[in-house]
This record gives sequence, C-alpha cells and structure tokens, in this order.
Amino acid sequence: METTEKKILVIGNSVKDVALIEKLLSDNSQLKIYATSQSRFMNNDSVNFVDIREDNPSELLEFAVKNEIALTIATSYKALNSDIVSYFTDNGQAIFAPELNACDFALDKSLAKKFLYKMNIPTPRFAIYEKEQLALDYLKNTNYPVIISCAQNSEKGIDRFACPTEHIAKTFVGDLFYRNEPKIVIEEYVYGHEFTFYTITDGYEVLPITSVANYKFLKEGEGGLLTDGIGCYCHDYKVPDEIENELMSIISDVILYCQRKKSPYVGILGVDCVLTREGRLSVLGFSPFFKDHDCDGVLKLINNNILDIFEACVNGIFADEYDCLNISEKSCVSATLLSRYDNEPILGLEDIEHSSISYSNLKLKDDKFYTSKNQKLVLTSCANTLTRARNNLYDDIEQVRYKSKIFRSDICAE
Repeated sequence: METTEKKILVIGNSVKDVALIEKLLSDNSQLKIYATSQSRFMNNDSVNFVDIREDNPSELLEFAVKNEIALTIATSYKALNSDIVSYFTDNGQAIFAPELNACDFALDKSLAKKFLYKMNIPTPRFAIYEKEQLALDYLKNTNYPVIISCAQNSEKGIDRFACPTEHIAKTFVGDLFYRNEPKIVIEEYVYGHEFTFYTITDGYEVLPITSVANYKFLKEGEGGLLTDGIGCYCHDYKVPDEIENELMSIISDVILYCQRKKSPYVGILGVDCVLTREGRLSVLGFSPFFKDHDCDGVLKLINNNILDIFEACVNGIFADEYDCLNISEKSCVSATLLSRYDNEPILGLEDIEHSSISYSNLKLKDDKFYTSKNQKLVLTSCANTLTRARNNLYDDIEQVRYKSKIFRSDICAE
C-alpha cells in the first residue's frame, strides 16, 4: 500500500528552523515540508520554500488550507506577535505554538519582568521607561554594570547592551530613544552562570527537556558585545537537580496562570536564568522556542520523534502518551561563527567531519558560500562526553576558513 506524505509547514526564517527541519526529516521518512526559510534546503525535494512573510497570518492560513497542511509549527517571534495561532485555531488548522495572549511575556521583556515580579519569581532588579529623561535620571543612582534592552524581544539579539559605566549607559539609552523605541528595560547585571531550562507543554502537562549553558558575550571571558547566544553546551552539568526542580515548580505556576486567563500555553517554553555565585536562582526572562545557538544541540538529545510530540500537544493526548521524554545522555556543544565583512568566500565546509551545520543569511553564488555581516553559521557536535564533543567541534571550526571569522574559543573550556 502506498504511504501518503504528511505535509508540514514551518514558519520561521532563522538558524533554528534549519535545525528543526533537519530533525523532522531525520525522524520521519514520509514528510513534505513547506518552509518560509529556504536556507540550505533549496536542492532538497522534501522541502519547498514558501514566499510568504512570517507575520502575514491570513496568507499563511490560506496556504495551509489550500495545501492540506497536517501541522504548522511557528517558531518566529514575528509570527507569534501576529497572533498566527489564533488565526489557525479559529479556522480548524492544527498549529504547534503558543497563542499571543499566552506567550506575550516571552515576547516582551517589560511584560516578562512585570510578570516575574507579580509571580514572586526571583529576578534582577529592574526599571521600565517610556521617556528618555526618566531613564537618564534612574541611571544616576543605580549600580553598575546594568543591562539595557528594548522591551520587544528580537531574534536578532542586537538591541541590548551590557553597560559598565553611567556614561556608556546614557549613550545607549539616547541611541534607543533616538531610534524611536517606545519602551526600554534597565536591569541589574547578575554575576553567575547563565543557562536556559527548556520544557514542552500542551498547556496542562509540562515535561522537562534539558538545561543548556549559554555563552552570550562575543569575546572570551565574558567581554565584548552582548548577543542572544554565541555558543552553548548541553546537558548543563553545572545546574543541580534541586535548581531544575525549582524551575519545574515555577513553570507549573506559569502554565497554571495561562490556564486561568483562558489561554493555555502550547509549545516550547524556555526559562533564561542565572545561577548566582551563591548558588541561588535568578530568572532573566522566557523564550517561546529554542534559540538559534542551541536548537540543534537540544534536538539532537531528544530521541523521541519530535513530530509525534508536537502533534500530541496539539491534539490533547500529550499527557496520555508521555510520562517523560526519551532524552539522550550524550553531550552537545555548539558555536556560532560570525563575520565582520560581507562577500568573503567561505572555504572548508565540505571538510567538516564531526559537526552538523545550520545557517542563515549566508550568500550563495555559483554554488559557493560567502559571508555576510548578518550571518549565523552554527556548528554543533554531539558525542558521549562533553570533552570529546568540544574537541570535535573545534577541530571542525578550524576547517572553516575566511578572513574575518569570529567565534568564542572558550566554550565548555572550564
């Protein structure tokens, strides 16, 4: 009997979507995937590019209905902010993602901070301002360093800065308001170990996935620009069981809160945290899906069929089908390679032996890749031990050659 292909629509346009599509294809032999990201799948017969903007829910809905899409997966912040989930569910289309009213706190830093304060969840001291002068007055009497960011979260991760002095902080605040940012967040910088704890939920049942150690500063030793993530490793051996248990209790309260406002949170929920030098937990914010720098590593650790899990969450059988997830005991290490300049030929990608490759915003000319200032080129290595995964990763990074290559050389070095 001939098996019918199942059609999946992935809405996003970043590195994490490449990793997700790779996982979907590796778990399922009979899939036809439509994606708003074309990245590395232009020559793959199983993946079709959809030329519709991520924040155009009406056209995406029309496409899904016309093409008989079995499940849509939305990873994009733009898509979630457009409330695409409500569009789809109101029209009987299955979609794996949280609706806007459920995940607004994961998309807006100011809402996240207010939410954390309201829920009595430990978080760094913060202030939210809509007027420049009030923010400048606050900076005169605060302790440094501080983290200043736009209220609206961005997948680009460029609208925030770690400010060590009042002068630098005032300059950055002035820049943000000059660009007509409607609202900014100023928060205390907490010293410690940064990580993200990921879970999956159908809006009622919550299961843990893993903790991921994050490297966010561009330079070794936590220096340079602050990014959304420049590298990671998982599982994060520095996060003890009692901290993960504390986080599961926090997330359960968050899910219950969403239930009470009649907007169950369906999807991936990540909690961005710092484990302080005193061993205490401090929550920085939330993520509505895996991030670019860690998505491939986390997905490699999930031995379950990821599509089956997503469908179970959407169809309301998650709690019946899963008591826990089958998570590998292997270790993954990832690094993001950036570039200072455009149009440099990238050599050596074909010589990579141990790592998988995910990327966005690379330029392709005559079947050759070239750099761009906005590129994200993520290499991920998986092995039985962290040490082996790290060594394999950096062996592969050496194979990738272009003049202005930027990466952290100290990931998982401690």
